[in-house]
Amino acid sequence: MASIASPQLAIETNPVQKKATITVSCDVEFTEFEVNAMTLLGLSYSLRCDLLNMEMLYPESVVAFAEQKLPGVPGRGQSHAHATFEAATAMNALHVYIFGKDTLVAELTLTNDESGVTTVMRTPAVAVNLAA
Repeated sequence: MASIASPQLAIETNPVQKKATITVSCDVEFTEFEVNAMTLLGLSYSLRCDLLNMEMLYPESVVAFAEQKLPGVPGRGQSHAHATFEAATAMNALHVYIFGKDTLVAELTLTNDESGVTTVMRTPAVAVNLAA
C-alpha cells in the first residue's frame, strides 16, 4: 500500500511585512504493484495537505494547499515521489492567542483515486511566534 514518509513542516516569518511562508514536504512510496497499475492502467493518487492549528480542542485547518496528482505524468508510475507544498499568508490569519507561540501541524492525505483508500500522516508540531 502507498505510504507517506518523512513529512516536514517549515514556517518562516517576516514580522516587518507581517507574512509567514509555509513549506510542507514529504516523500511518497509506492509498491511495485501500484507502480505497474499507474503505468499500465492509469491509476492515480491525490495528495492533499492542510495546515492545522493545534491550539483548539479540535484542530482546525488554517491553510489548505492545492491538491497534487501522482504520478506527475499520467501513465508514468514510479516507486518514489517527492512532493512540496508552499504558501504565503498573513501572520494574523494563523495566530490564535495574544501571547505566546502557536502550534501548527501539517496533515497530509494520500488517496487512491480508484478505490478511495486513504493514508494520513502528520508532520511533527512546530511552535512559532506569530504575534507581530
